[in-house]
Amino acid sequence: MPAGSFSRDVRPLRGFSLGLVYLTLSFPLGSWVGRIPQIKEALDATDASWGLASTIATCGEIVGLAIIVVLIGRTSTRKMTIVTASVVLAMGPLVALSPTLPALVASLTLWMIASKILGTTSGALILVHQRELGRIIFGRFDALYSIGMLIGGALSWAAIRQDIPASHQFAITNSMLAIALLISLRALPEEEAPTTESEPLCRRLRSRFTGPLLLLGGLSLLASFIDSAAAQWAGIYLSRTAGGDPALGSLGYVLVMATKSACLLFIGTIVARVGWRAITLASVVVTTFALLLGVGSGLLVPGVIALLVLGAGTAFFGPLVNTLASAQPGTTNGEARTMLEMGELPAYVLTPVLVGLLASILNVRWAFLLMTGLPLLACGVLFLTPGTRRLLISHDDELMTN
Repeated sequence: MPAGSFSRDVRPLRGFSLGLVYLTLSFPLGSWVGRIPQIKEALDATDASWGLASTIATCGEIVGLAIIVVLIGRTSTRKMTIVTASVVLAMGPLVALSPTLPALVASLTLWMIASKILGTTSGALILVHQRELGRIIFGRFDALYSIGMLIGGALSWAAIRQDIPASHQFAITNSMLAIALLISLRALPEEEAPTTESEPLCRRLRSRFTGPLLLLGGLSLLASFIDSAAAQWAGIYLSRTAGGDPALGSLGYVLVMATKSACLLFIGTIVARVGWRAITLASVVVTTFALLLGVGSGLLVPGVIALLVLGAGTAFFGPLVNTLASAQPGTTNGEARTMLEMGELPAYVLTPVLVGLLASILNVRWAFLLMTGLPLLACGVLFLTPGTRRLLISHDDELMTN
Protein backbone atom coordinates (compact mmCIF):
# COMPACT_ATOMS: atom_id res chain seq x y z
CA MET A 1 0.00 0.00 0.00
CA PRO A 2 1.53 3.36 -0.98
CA ALA A 3 2.42 5.65 1.86
CA GLY A 4 0.16 8.34 0.47
CA SER A 5 -3.03 6.29 0.74
CA PHE A 6 -3.43 6.91 4.41
CA SER A 7 -7.12 6.11 4.62
CA ARG A 8 -9.17 6.18 7.78
CA ASP A 9 -9.77 2.44 7.86
CA VAL A 10 -6.03 1.68 7.69
CA ARG A 11 -4.72 4.41 9.99
CA PRO A 12 -5.61 2.76 13.32
CA LEU A 13 -4.14 -0.54 12.13
CA ARG A 14 -0.86 0.91 10.88
CA GLY A 15 0.71 1.44 14.28
CA PHE A 16 -0.58 -1.95 15.42
CA SER A 17 0.91 -3.68 12.40
CA LEU A 18 4.28 -1.97 12.83
CA GLY A 19 4.21 -2.86 16.52
CA LEU A 20 3.74 -6.52 15.63
CA VAL A 21 6.73 -6.32 13.30
CA TYR A 22 8.86 -4.91 16.12
CA LEU A 23 7.61 -7.64 18.45
CA THR A 24 8.68 -10.13 15.78
CA LEU A 25 12.18 -8.74 16.22
CA SER A 26 12.31 -8.78 20.00
CA PHE A 27 9.90 -11.35 21.42
CA PRO A 28 11.44 -14.45 19.78
CA LEU A 29 14.91 -13.14 20.61
CA GLY A 30 13.98 -12.69 24.26
CA SER A 31 12.52 -16.20 24.26
CA TRP A 32 15.73 -17.55 22.76
CA VAL A 33 17.91 -15.80 25.34
CA GLY A 34 15.79 -17.34 28.09
CA ARG A 35 16.32 -20.80 26.61
CA ILE A 36 20.07 -20.57 25.96
CA PRO A 37 21.26 -22.41 29.12
CA GLN A 38 18.83 -25.27 28.54
CA ILE A 39 19.62 -25.66 24.83
CA LYS A 40 23.36 -25.44 25.50
CA GLU A 41 23.07 -28.23 28.02
CA ALA A 42 20.88 -30.34 25.72
CA LEU A 43 23.50 -30.13 22.96
CA ASP A 44 26.26 -30.93 25.48
CA ALA A 45 28.23 -27.92 24.23
CA THR A 46 31.32 -26.76 26.09
CA ASP A 47 31.78 -23.11 27.00
CA ALA A 48 34.42 -22.74 24.31
CA SER A 49 32.35 -24.34 21.55
CA TRP A 50 29.26 -22.37 22.55
CA GLY A 51 31.23 -19.14 22.54
CA LEU A 52 32.55 -19.90 19.06
CA ALA A 53 29.07 -20.80 17.85
CA SER A 54 27.64 -17.56 19.23
CA THR A 55 30.39 -15.53 17.58
CA ILE A 56 29.78 -17.15 14.20
CA ALA A 57 26.04 -16.59 14.50
CA THR A 58 26.57 -12.95 15.46
CA CYS A 59 28.53 -12.48 12.24
CA GLY A 60 25.17 -12.95 10.57
CA GLU A 61 24.40 -9.36 11.56
CA ILE A 62 27.34 -8.16 9.48
CA VAL A 63 26.11 -10.20 6.52
CA GLY A 64 22.60 -8.86 7.02
CA LEU A 65 23.87 -5.28 7.08
CA ALA A 66 25.83 -5.84 3.86
CA ILE A 67 22.72 -7.24 2.18
CA ILE A 68 20.43 -4.42 3.26
CA VAL A 69 22.95 -1.75 2.25
CA VAL A 70 22.84 -3.14 -1.30
CA LEU A 71 19.13 -3.94 -1.53
CA ILE A 72 17.63 -0.87 0.12
CA GLY A 73 16.33 1.46 -2.56
CA ARG A 74 16.28 -1.31 -5.16
CA THR A 75 13.75 -3.61 -3.49
CA SER A 76 10.48 -2.67 -1.83
CA THR A 77 11.08 -1.92 1.85
CA ARG A 78 7.65 -3.30 2.67
CA LYS A 79 8.31 -6.58 0.85
CA MET A 80 11.68 -7.02 2.55
CA THR A 81 10.00 -6.46 5.90
CA ILE A 82 7.38 -9.12 5.22
CA VAL A 83 9.90 -11.67 3.91
CA THR A 84 12.41 -11.23 6.72
CA ALA A 85 9.69 -11.24 9.39
CA SER A 86 8.57 -14.60 8.01
CA VAL A 87 12.14 -15.93 8.14
CA VAL A 88 12.61 -14.74 11.73
CA LEU A 89 9.40 -16.44 12.86
CA ALA A 90 10.29 -19.65 11.03
CA MET A 91 13.79 -19.82 12.50
CA GLY A 92 12.69 -19.99 16.15
CA PRO A 93 11.36 -23.56 16.08
CA LEU A 94 14.20 -24.66 13.77
CA VAL A 95 16.82 -23.35 16.20
CA ALA A 96 15.11 -25.14 19.07
CA LEU A 97 14.94 -28.39 17.07
CA SER A 98 18.60 -28.30 15.99
CA PRO A 99 20.05 -31.76 16.74
CA THR A 100 23.68 -30.63 16.66
CA LEU A 101 25.67 -27.49 17.35
CA PRO A 102 26.56 -26.92 13.66
CA ALA A 103 22.87 -27.17 12.75
CA LEU A 104 22.04 -24.64 15.45
CA VAL A 105 24.75 -22.28 14.19
CA ALA A 106 23.38 -22.47 10.64
CA SER A 107 19.79 -21.72 11.64
CA LEU A 108 20.79 -19.08 14.19
CA THR A 109 23.01 -17.32 11.64
CA LEU A 110 20.12 -17.15 9.18
CA TRP A 111 17.98 -15.77 12.00
CA MET A 112 20.53 -13.03 12.72
CA ILE A 113 20.80 -12.11 9.02
CA ALA A 114 17.04 -11.77 8.72
CA SER A 115 16.81 -9.86 12.01
CA LYS A 116 19.37 -7.29 10.90
CA ILE A 117 17.52 -6.67 7.65
CA LEU A 118 14.17 -6.58 9.44
CA GLY A 119 15.45 -4.11 12.02
CA THR A 120 16.51 -1.71 9.28
CA THR A 121 13.42 -2.00 7.09
CA SER A 122 10.90 -1.94 9.92
CA GLY A 123 12.61 1.13 11.37
CA ALA A 124 12.29 2.82 7.98
CA LEU A 125 8.57 2.04 7.83
CA ILE A 126 8.08 3.41 11.34
CA LEU A 127 9.71 6.65 10.19
CA VAL A 128 7.28 6.75 7.25
CA HIS A 129 4.40 6.37 9.69
CA GLN A 130 5.89 8.99 12.01
CA ARG A 131 6.13 11.47 9.15
CA GLU A 132 2.50 10.79 8.21
CA LEU A 133 1.34 11.41 11.77
CA GLY A 134 3.47 14.52 12.20
CA ARG A 135 4.61 13.64 15.70
CA ILE A 136 7.43 11.66 17.33
CA ILE A 137 6.44 8.02 17.86
CA PHE A 138 9.72 6.17 17.27
CA GLY A 139 10.44 5.98 20.99
CA ARG A 140 7.31 3.95 21.61
CA PHE A 141 8.52 1.26 19.25
CA ASP A 142 11.94 1.21 20.90
CA ALA A 143 10.14 0.72 24.21
CA LEU A 144 8.04 -2.03 22.67
CA TYR A 145 11.23 -3.78 21.56
CA SER A 146 12.54 -3.83 25.13
CA ILE A 147 9.19 -4.98 26.49
CA GLY A 148 9.08 -7.78 23.92
CA MET A 149 12.53 -8.95 25.00
CA LEU A 150 11.51 -8.99 28.66
CA ILE A 151 8.21 -10.79 28.03
CA GLY A 152 9.90 -13.35 25.79
CA GLY A 153 12.48 -14.10 28.45
CA ALA A 154 9.84 -14.34 31.16
CA LEU A 155 7.74 -16.68 29.04
CA SER A 156 10.73 -18.97 28.48
CA TRP A 157 11.31 -19.07 32.22
CA ALA A 158 7.67 -20.02 32.78
CA ALA A 159 7.77 -22.63 29.99
CA ILE A 160 10.86 -24.25 31.48
CA ARG A 161 9.11 -24.43 34.84
CA GLN A 162 6.22 -26.24 33.16
CA ASP A 163 8.53 -28.58 31.20
CA ILE A 164 7.32 -27.24 27.85
CA PRO A 165 9.89 -28.02 25.12
CA ALA A 166 11.52 -25.02 23.49
CA SER A 167 10.38 -26.12 20.04
CA HIS A 168 6.75 -26.23 21.20
CA GLN A 169 7.05 -22.82 22.82
CA PHE A 170 8.51 -21.22 19.69
CA ALA A 171 6.03 -22.94 17.41
CA ILE A 172 3.03 -21.72 19.41
CA THR A 173 4.15 -18.15 20.08
CA ASN A 174 5.65 -17.55 16.64
CA SER A 175 2.54 -18.95 14.95
CA MET A 176 0.39 -16.55 16.95
CA LEU A 177 2.60 -13.65 15.88
CA ALA A 178 2.48 -14.82 12.26
CA ILE A 179 -1.33 -14.98 12.27
CA ALA A 180 -1.58 -11.51 13.79
CA LEU A 181 0.85 -10.18 11.18
CA LEU A 182 -1.13 -11.75 8.34
CA ILE A 183 -4.32 -10.12 9.59
CA SER A 184 -2.75 -6.66 9.80
CA LEU A 185 -0.44 -6.95 6.80
CA ARG A 186 -2.40 -4.61 4.56
CA ALA A 187 -1.80 -1.76 6.99
CA LEU A 188 1.99 -1.83 6.62
CA PRO A 189 3.15 1.36 4.88
CA GLU A 190 5.54 1.59 1.96
CA GLU A 191 8.16 4.23 1.41
CA GLU A 192 8.56 5.96 -1.90
CA ALA A 193 11.20 4.67 -4.29
CA PRO A 194 14.35 6.82 -4.29
CA THR A 195 15.06 9.12 -7.21
CA THR A 196 18.43 7.38 -7.58
CA GLU A 197 16.86 3.95 -8.08
CA SER A 198 18.00 3.67 -11.69
CA GLU A 199 21.55 4.84 -10.98
CA PRO A 200 24.50 2.41 -10.72
CA LEU A 201 24.95 0.80 -7.32
CA CYS A 202 28.27 2.49 -6.51
CA ARG A 203 26.87 5.92 -7.25
CA ARG A 204 23.80 5.25 -5.11
CA LEU A 205 25.97 4.10 -2.23
CA ARG A 206 28.19 7.18 -2.49
CA SER A 207 25.15 9.45 -2.49
CA ARG A 208 24.32 8.35 1.06
CA PHE A 209 27.64 9.56 2.46
CA THR A 210 26.51 13.13 2.95
CA GLY A 211 27.77 15.38 5.72
CA PRO A 212 24.57 15.20 7.78
CA LEU A 213 24.23 11.41 7.50
CA LEU A 214 27.89 10.86 8.34
CA LEU A 215 27.43 13.07 11.39
CA LEU A 216 24.31 11.14 12.38
CA GLY A 217 26.22 7.91 11.91
CA GLY A 218 28.81 9.29 14.32
CA LEU A 219 26.11 10.20 16.84
CA SER A 220 24.68 6.71 16.46
CA LEU A 221 28.16 5.27 17.08
CA LEU A 222 28.56 7.26 20.29
CA ALA A 223 25.10 6.28 21.53
CA SER A 224 25.87 2.64 20.78
CA PHE A 225 29.04 2.81 22.87
CA ILE A 226 26.84 3.77 25.82
CA ASP A 227 24.27 1.04 25.14
CA SER A 228 26.91 -1.61 24.63
CA ALA A 229 28.82 -0.64 27.76
CA ALA A 230 25.61 -0.68 29.79
CA ALA A 231 24.51 -4.04 28.39
CA GLN A 232 27.82 -5.80 28.91
CA TRP A 233 29.32 -4.11 31.95
CA ALA A 234 26.57 -2.55 34.09
CA GLY A 235 26.00 -5.84 35.91
CA ILE A 236 29.72 -6.47 36.43
CA TYR A 237 30.17 -2.94 37.75
CA LEU A 238 27.21 -3.27 40.14
CA SER A 239 28.38 -6.63 41.46
CA ARG A 240 31.74 -5.12 42.40
CA THR A 241 30.47 -2.07 44.26
CA ALA A 242 30.63 -1.97 48.03
CA GLY A 243 27.75 -4.16 49.18
CA GLY A 244 27.12 -5.61 45.74
CA ASP A 245 27.12 -9.28 44.74
CA PRO A 246 26.67 -11.37 41.57
CA ALA A 247 22.94 -11.82 42.21
CA LEU A 248 22.43 -8.06 42.36
CA GLY A 249 24.75 -7.61 39.41
CA SER A 250 22.38 -9.63 37.25
CA LEU A 251 19.92 -6.74 37.59
CA GLY A 252 22.40 -4.15 36.33
CA TYR A 253 21.20 -3.86 32.75
CA VAL A 254 17.58 -4.47 33.76
CA LEU A 255 17.73 -1.26 35.81
CA VAL A 256 19.00 0.69 32.80
CA MET A 257 16.39 -0.78 30.46
CA ALA A 258 13.51 -0.29 32.90
CA THR A 259 13.82 3.49 33.10
CA LYS A 260 14.82 3.77 29.45
CA SER A 261 11.72 1.89 28.29
CA ALA A 262 9.46 3.95 30.54
CA CYS A 263 10.89 7.22 29.19
CA LEU A 264 10.71 6.03 25.58
CA LEU A 265 6.96 5.65 25.91
CA PHE A 266 6.61 9.37 26.62
CA ILE A 267 9.56 10.86 24.74
CA GLY A 268 7.37 12.15 21.91
CA THR A 269 5.03 13.95 24.30
CA ILE A 270 7.93 15.45 26.24
CA VAL A 271 9.67 16.65 23.09
CA ALA A 272 6.46 18.27 21.83
CA ARG A 273 6.31 20.33 25.03
CA VAL A 274 9.93 21.26 25.74
CA GLY A 275 11.76 20.66 22.44
CA TRP A 276 14.79 18.58 21.47
CA ARG A 277 17.36 21.14 22.58
CA ALA A 278 16.01 21.34 26.13
CA ILE A 279 15.66 17.60 26.55
CA THR A 280 19.15 16.97 25.17
CA LEU A 281 20.74 19.56 27.45
CA ALA A 282 18.88 18.35 30.54
CA SER A 283 19.57 14.68 29.81
CA VAL A 284 23.29 15.15 29.22
CA VAL A 285 23.85 17.38 32.26
CA VAL A 286 21.80 15.34 34.74
CA THR A 287 23.07 11.97 33.53
CA THR A 288 26.71 13.08 33.53
CA PHE A 289 26.45 14.29 37.13
CA ALA A 290 24.63 11.11 38.15
CA LEU A 291 27.36 8.97 36.63
CA LEU A 292 30.15 11.00 38.20
CA LEU A 293 28.59 10.97 41.66
CA GLY A 294 26.98 7.53 41.55
CA VAL A 295 29.46 5.38 39.67
CA GLY A 296 32.40 7.42 40.89
CA SER A 297 31.43 6.86 44.53
CA GLY A 298 31.84 3.10 44.30
CA LEU A 299 28.86 2.69 46.63
CA LEU A 300 25.83 0.50 46.00
CA VAL A 301 22.85 2.84 46.39
CA PRO A 302 24.36 5.76 44.43
CA GLY A 303 25.44 3.25 41.79
CA VAL A 304 21.90 1.89 41.42
CA ILE A 305 20.54 5.43 41.12
CA ALA A 306 23.17 6.23 38.49
CA LEU A 307 22.10 3.24 36.38
CA LEU A 308 18.45 4.27 36.62
CA VAL A 309 19.34 7.81 35.55
CA LEU A 310 21.54 6.46 32.74
CA GLY A 311 18.56 4.65 31.25
CA ALA A 312 16.33 7.72 31.45
CA GLY A 313 19.03 10.12 30.29
CA THR A 314 19.88 8.22 27.12
CA ALA A 315 16.31 7.45 26.03
CA PHE A 316 16.22 10.42 23.67
CA PHE A 317 19.13 9.25 21.47
CA GLY A 318 17.28 6.69 19.35
CA PRO A 319 14.22 8.81 18.51
CA LEU A 320 16.38 11.91 17.96
CA VAL A 321 18.88 10.34 15.58
CA ASN A 322 16.25 8.41 13.62
CA THR A 323 13.99 11.45 13.28
CA LEU A 324 16.89 13.58 12.09
CA ALA A 325 17.94 10.89 9.61
CA SER A 326 14.45 10.65 8.15
CA ALA A 327 14.42 14.40 7.54
CA GLN A 328 17.55 14.47 5.37
CA PRO A 329 16.84 15.36 1.73
CA GLY A 330 17.89 13.13 -1.13
CA THR A 331 17.70 9.82 0.75
CA THR A 332 14.87 7.53 1.72
CA ASN A 333 14.19 6.46 5.29
CA GLY A 334 15.64 3.04 4.49
CA GLU A 335 18.86 4.48 3.08
CA ALA A 336 19.22 6.76 6.09
CA ARG A 337 18.66 3.82 8.42
CA THR A 338 21.49 1.87 6.78
CA MET A 339 23.86 4.72 7.60
CA LEU A 340 22.79 4.61 11.24
CA GLU A 341 23.20 0.83 11.32
CA MET A 342 26.71 1.13 9.88
CA GLY A 343 27.50 3.70 12.53
CA GLU A 344 26.30 1.45 15.35
CA LEU A 345 28.09 -1.75 14.38
CA PRO A 346 31.70 -0.80 15.34
CA ALA A 347 30.60 0.10 18.87
CA TYR A 348 29.29 -3.38 19.60
CA VAL A 349 32.56 -4.88 18.36
CA LEU A 350 34.95 -2.43 20.05
CA THR A 351 33.25 -1.74 23.39
CA PRO A 352 34.06 -5.09 25.08
CA VAL A 353 37.70 -4.71 24.08
CA LEU A 354 37.94 -1.07 25.16
CA VAL A 355 36.22 -1.60 28.50
CA GLY A 356 38.34 -4.69 29.17
CA LEU A 357 41.51 -2.75 28.37
CA LEU A 358 40.50 0.20 30.55
CA ALA A 359 39.45 -2.13 33.36
CA SER A 360 42.87 -3.79 33.32
CA ILE A 361 44.57 -0.40 33.55
CA LEU A 362 42.17 1.25 35.99
CA ASN A 363 39.25 -0.85 37.27
CA VAL A 364 35.74 -1.76 36.13
CA ARG A 365 34.16 1.24 37.87
CA TRP A 366 36.26 3.86 36.09
CA ALA A 367 36.19 1.95 32.82
CA PHE A 368 32.39 1.88 32.92
CA LEU A 369 32.27 5.56 33.82
CA LEU A 370 34.55 6.54 30.94
CA MET A 371 32.75 4.38 28.35
CA THR A 372 29.36 5.84 29.24
CA GLY A 373 30.18 9.39 30.35
CA LEU A 374 32.54 10.43 27.55
CA PRO A 375 30.28 9.35 24.64
CA LEU A 376 27.34 10.99 26.40
CA LEU A 377 29.18 14.30 26.70
CA ALA A 378 30.38 14.05 23.09
CA CYS A 379 26.82 13.49 21.85
CA GLY A 380 25.57 16.46 23.82
CA VAL A 381 28.31 18.76 22.57
CA LEU A 382 27.80 17.67 18.96
CA PHE A 383 24.07 18.17 18.94
CA LEU A 384 24.02 21.37 20.95
CA THR A 385 26.66 23.06 18.78
CA PRO A 386 24.86 25.66 16.60
CA GLY A 387 26.77 24.64 13.47
CA THR A 388 25.76 21.01 13.90
CA ARG A 389 22.13 21.93 14.45
CA ARG A 390 22.11 24.07 11.30
CA LEU A 391 23.60 21.20 9.32
CA LEU A 392 21.13 18.62 10.58
CA ILE A 393 17.86 20.46 11.10
CA SER A 394 15.72 21.94 8.38
CA HIS A 395 13.73 24.95 9.56
CA ASP A 396 10.63 23.73 7.75
CA ASP A 397 10.72 20.38 9.53
CA GLU A 398 7.96 20.53 12.12
CA LEU A 399 9.22 17.40 13.89
CA MET A 400 12.59 18.95 14.71
CA THR A 401 12.21 22.70 15.00
CA ASN A 402 10.36 22.71 18.31
